[in-house]
Amino acid sequence: MIVAYQNRNRKLAGWLVLCISLASLRLDADTIFLDRAAGGIVKRAIVIPEDEFTLSNIENLTRRFLRENEGKFRVLMFYVFVHKDHAGHYLSGLGFTDVTYEGWLQVYNSYGKVPYPIAEVLAIGSSATLRYRDRNGKIGRIVLQGEDTFHYRLNGMDFQVVSVGSGDIPDVFKDGPHDPMSVGFAIKTSAPLTEEIGKAILKLLAQKTGTHDIGVGLRRDIWFIEDGGGPSVSPFFESGVPPTKDQYYGSITLSCGLSANKLHCTKFGGFKTR
Repeated sequence: MIVAYQNRNRKLAGWLVLCISLASLRLDADTIFLDRAAGGIVKRAIVIPEDEFTLSNIENLTRRFLRENEGKFRVLMFYVFVHKDHAGHYLSGLGFTDVTYEGWLQVYNSYGKVPYPIAEVLAIGSSATLRYRDRNGKIGRIVLQGEDTFHYRLNGMDFQVVSVGSGDIPDVFKDGPHDPMSVGFAIKTSAPLTEEIGKAILKLLAQKTGTHDIGVGLRRDIWFIEDGGGPSVSPFFESGVPPTKDQYYGSITLSCGLSANKLHCTKFGGFKTR
């Protein structure tokens, strides 16, 4: 998928990762769309018939996959779709590198307005959570074991995972000690978007995932428009009407990353477009 939500100066790295990772996408008779494991990070995406997209079946598939990989991962991501086009859109992001509001809006109008059935599992260490949007549009989340991996509370403040991804790190960016793959989180929070907060949630997630290459993006809403590597809108939230161009650029995105044992944060937004 991607190395998401790190410093905007590393955006090129994220898109190189995207191009490399997409080469591993495949669809075969076993309904496997994506199958990847490296450096303690395991990812699989499958496509099943729509009439088999039931919560009980998805939970059974998930628990079986968790058992098969027990003791083999630090972070595990498992996805269930009913159509390969949905899988491609969700996992490949916007599909272009020079992300603008206008480019994002075009993709959103083509794909984001009609939510599709999807299930996503995020397992970190001994904790695992399943979230889903069913065929009727109902959104839900089930903690399968341990703590909720899509929701964190730090210093009395809530942090909700909008999207999460991972990808290879191109050799050109390996200027120090690196993991084979990095992990990126997009997070919605009502907490102040300060460097102190960004570093605190980054350190928490780095500790939980056991990775030295990790990035987080923080916003007050779910509209991570210019990061480009994720879907145009998360299907796991009731998104409502998207922000206008002025509203988006007038809002703040805080991005923090840990790479080669170096921690950095940067803010984007808070300005008028005209």
